[in-house]
Amino acid sequence: MWLWPFTYRANKRPRSAHKEQNQPGPALVAVDPWKWANSGIDAAPFQTGLVGCPAKNAPDSATDTSTKLWRSHGQGKSTETVLVTGASMGIGEALARRFARAGHDLVLVARSADKLKVLGDELIESHGVKVVTIAADLARDGEFAKLATTLRRRRLAIDILVDNAGINDLGRFEKMDPAANPAVIRLNIAAATGMMSYFIPPMVAHGRGRVLNMASASAFVPVPFMAT
Repeated sequence: MWLWPFTYRANKRPRSAHKEQNQPGPALVAVDPWKWANSGIDAAPFQTGLVGCPAKNAPDSATDTSTKLWRSHGQGKSTETVLVTGASMGIGEALARRFARAGHDLVLVARSADKLKVLGDELIESHGVKVVTIAADLARDGEFAKLATTLRRRRLAIDILVDNAGINDLGRFEKMDPAANPAVIRLNIAAATGMMSYFIPPMVAHGRGRVLNMASASAFVPVPFMAT
């Protein structure tokens, strides 16, 4: 699995990831999300929290991201709220813990309300952050729209969107249940795209925001029994 962050800054045109990354402007980079989420807070692979593109030959101090990537509005507790999908386990849970450790308030989304409650209560107790948990199955039609509506009604603005939820189905394609394939496509593609369509416009309007999209290198490499 790879983490593909895209960050937005007002009045800056997105730059190609193939161009020099030591120049200003958003960029796409690939990192190991497990190492990122579970490493120390100063080890995130970005030079700045606002743009999120690593500079070549950056000094060691450039990796001190506790006040750059994870806390962008001064010292102490962050004023940014992070939405993490697929937050009840795996990489999503690890990222939720990492953001909470950095002082970010959280909106955690997954199918299991019970797992979310346990995690949310733990993060509130351990880090003193605000945590909202919402049980939702983003593989269902229109579920991401309902989620966006719920957050608007609660007046919860999202500063950082983490599209982490995803599934795959292993086995011989001809033996798979054809009815299951649409759910894989809805969650892995439609839900991530839909979430961005709902949450990026407010980020642009506010002049800042970040989106972390989870993807896999296996999308570019044929793998036996993983045709879906």
